[in-house]
Amino acid sequence: MLIQCDQRLSHALETKLSSLIDACRQKEPISLSLPQDGQYFLWIAGAEKEALACLILCPAGPFQWECYAFTHPQSRRQGLFKALYARARVLTEQEAGAAGEAADLLFLSDGLSSDGQAALEAMDMKLQYSEYQMELSISGEKKLLGTPESETCASPLRIIRRRLSDQGLESQLYLAFLPSSSLPEKRPFCAGTCRILPYGSGRFYLYHLEITESFRSRGFGRALLFGVLNSLPSRSRVILQVSSENTAALSLYKKTGFGITKTLSYYRQDIPDVQ
Repeated sequence: MLIQCDQRLSHALETKLSSLIDACRQKEPISLSLPQDGQYFLWIAGAEKEALACLILCPAGPFQWECYAFTHPQSRRQGLFKALYARARVLTEQEAGAAGEAADLLFLSDGLSSDGQAALEAMDMKLQYSEYQMELSISGEKKLLGTPESETCASPLRIIRRRLSDQGLESQLYLAFLPSSSLPEKRPFCAGTCRILPYGSGRFYLYHLEITESFRSRGFGRALLFGVLNSLPSRSRVILQVSSENTAALSLYKKTGFGITKTLSYYRQDIPDVQ
């Protein structure tokens, strides 16, 4: 079984892998797509040089990789995924071992492929955590979201919006200030920040909602979130991502009306230490 290893996504390779993923998507409604930022593109070719299976490793941190695996529906249960995984471990362990570190491989799954889940179980992959995509539609009566500052915060927040430009992308930064009268220092203090990235028509991506640690659990996060949402146009759709491990943020978004639309889970194989 010959495993190809590319470190660049050429146009020809992209065509082969996209065709493979399309075949997978025709069998099952998977949402995973071909990542463009892979470090290693491992794949197995068929008789016609088509891609039967692939494993793409994307850097996610020091000696950590996020792994995307796809196998053609007609080539499953033939050990292709197992062979690709073995090759991936050799490559990453060589790279990490040179620095005296251990390689960490995290496999992504959207839970929409029964064959994919079975393969993860067969390889003894354990769920580590999940990432949720959540959405909220703001109706024409968006002001019904309210302004909870007076109900939940010791002091009202003053929210300032600034426009930012980063690599051609226009985003909006929201700064939440506490009034000087409520603080011993008698000067305004930035208690939290949030960012909004417009994309498409009437769609916004919300990210980096963060409250200064000393001001958490006092309603400021909810106040800032409501202030941001109320500043957006009516009939907008807001999308965000949150980790299952961030229980406070997940609870806040659910209470605000966000619903989970997509789940992305991360799996890791437990490998015993060799003494």
